[in-house]
Amino acid sequence: MFYQGLKDEVKDEIIKVDQPEDFLQYAELAIKIDNQLFERQKE
Repeated sequence: MFYQGLKDEVKDEIIKVDQPEDFLQYAELAIKIDNQLFERQKE
């Protein structure tokens, strides 16, 4: 359910790495990726 709500760009990056073992790690990874993409767009 959480995965479905993610931005497509975040989903694209998540599939490139090992999948986290629990929800908290998954959420932290998604937030980290989203923040990195946001910073990149500001450039």
